[in-house]
Amino acid sequence: MKLLVPVLLLATVAFGPEPPSPRVVVLGTVQDGGMPQIGCDCSRCSRARKDPKLARHVASLAIHVPKTGHVYLVDATPDLPAQIEEIHGFRPHPEGKVDRAPVDGVLLTHAHIGHYLGLAWFGFESLNTKDIPVWTSPRMAEYLRANGPWSQLVRIGNVALREFQPGTPFSLEEGITVKPFQVPHRDSCVPFLPSHAPSAET
Repeated sequence: MKLLVPVLLLATVAFGPEPPSPRVVVLGTVQDGGMPQIGCDCSRCSRARKDPKLARHVASLAIHVPKTGHVYLVDATPDLPAQIEEIHGFRPHPEGKVDRAPVDGVLLTHAHIGHYLGLAWFGFESLNTKDIPVWTSPRMAEYLRANGPWSQLVRIGNVALREFQPGTPFSLEEGITVKPFQVPHRDSCVPFLPSHAPSAET
């Protein structure tokens, strides 16, 4: 029994604690216009204007992979600056200068304003990112390539479009797979179902 304690301590030092499993972080929960919504004088929006603690960001998720430190954003909303601040709370970032790679990729569900307008923050005038992967349907990719200001993001390499097919899973990184699937939502909309397959090391 006396030998067991040193052996266990040695094993802990040698292998260390297992990193936490991947998780989904909620960055926003409300419709495209946010809350308070522009021009809205309903009771909820009025209260949120008076009390900022009641304000809510536009719906978005972050897929956080603690093992690699990577973060993948589901939808780029108009509230992206505040949502990047939230991500900085759990993702390493450069101190004292601009974080030009605040996420490791973006997954776009569809082309309503609350889901892709935030891509503009990756542009030359703001973050000026370099080849951030943006996963999107072929139809959405065609739209981004053909219409400004999104086409400039593609042309100068702020983002790198990666097309997927609804129903066909694709990998974000080792052990992290996402399955896009089609749902009716006025237009083409593709939510995502993430899954985690632990590696042999874990």
